[in-house]
Amino acid sequence: MILRTFFLTVLVIIFSFLNFSGISFLGVKPNYALAAIIAVLFFTEDILESIFLVAVSAAVLKFSPAAGKDILIYSIICIAAVFIKKYFPWRNFLGNLILISFSTALFYVFLFFREIGSVIFLKEIVYNIAVSSFIFLILSRFKFFKGPTAKIFTP
Repeated sequence: MILRTFFLTVLVIIFSFLNFSGISFLGVKPNYALAAIIAVLFFTEDILESIFLVAVSAAVLKFSPAAGKDILIYSIICIAAVFIKKYFPWRNFLGNLILISFSTALFYVFLFFREIGSVIFLKEIVYNIAVSSFIFLILSRFKFFKGPTAKIFTP
């Protein structure tokens, strides 16, 4: 478990640092940190482990004595996702898609409300889904991570 938590922490740190990169697609930068956290949450077994990963990501995103409004909202959305993901009736992969879409929308509702109807908003949701799905699929292929699989249409 410690090795798995270490690996997930490194993954979250890498994707949180990617938020500072200039990597964008068609002028829109995905929220790499949010996409990574949502995908990784489906591979954690403990609520404290999940909250630790959210805290690590928030610390990387805003390393200062006082957290800004954006980091506070990011943390609240991610911690809410920790608890919400357990109640999704769908398979984990589909739950990941729904949760990243919902989380991105909430992030925009609280921070960029005027952008919700824009093409930028729609592109970011699509990009966040792609990044989160990529992370989810990669993690689900390792035997090291028990639990979720990428099977979508199995009973």
